[in-house]
Amino acid sequence: MTGKDGTESAPPEAEDPETEPRDTPEPIARPPDTDGEDEGEQFTAVVREIERISASEVPTGYPVAIETAQALAVELTVEGTDEPVFVCYFEPADRGPDDRLSRLLGVIGADDDPETLVGRELLLTISEGYYVPVVPDDRPRGTPKAVLGIFAGLAPSAVIGLVGVFAPGAAFIGTRPFVAGWLVATFLLLPVSLYVDALYLRTTTNWTGGPRNWAVMAAVPGLNVLAVPLYLIARENADRLV
Repeated sequence: MTGKDGTESAPPEAEDPETEPRDTPEPIARPPDTDGEDEGEQFTAVVREIERISASEVPTGYPVAIETAQALAVELTVEGTDEPVFVCYFEPADRGPDDRLSRLLGVIGADDDPETLVGRELLLTISEGYYVPVVPDDRPRGTPKAVLGIFAGLAPSAVIGLVGVFAPGAAFIGTRPFVAGWLVATFLLLPVSLYVDALYLRTTTNWTGGPRNWAVMAAVPGLNVLAVPLYLIARENADRLV
């Protein structure tokens, strides 16, 4: 480009869109006013940042009291988007009586280091008009491997059901070894395995069933062939908290 004095001047540099300042969405702690219609609604969001703030910055109406001088503000976004930015609050895991953060970290087997949540999905719900994480009542208990015992414990009853439809094999299910195996599987292996698996499900997902109730139903011949498949369907549809 030639200037008025005849000298060559460099063309103006184009602004790089990557370096242009972008407005950071303001984190929101509560949804728009919907007259409570969305109370209890659940959805997942990805943890973007965790910041230590003064407890005085936590909204006064937040449903979980923050009794420490500082609080942790956890900012989240829906995966694949930059906004809106949701925010929820915890007491630091190393101080205060609120152990919600420790219980949540226990789901992923982490020590009390909240930074391990960054990049992970959290299950959120709306409580008293605020976004709050869904937190288990206890630290994780049980084991997901117990589901193998559920299948093994139900197998003899399934064999009996098949023999009832297809006559061949009736002599086999009347033998002492099979009857002994059925008794152990039905009254010991199946209910114990389901109870242990249900404990794990109850403390790591949003499933709210009662482990003892399902274990009792699993130990009732006839009823168990209906109850156990229903439990397994609920298990498959449960959402992990982290």
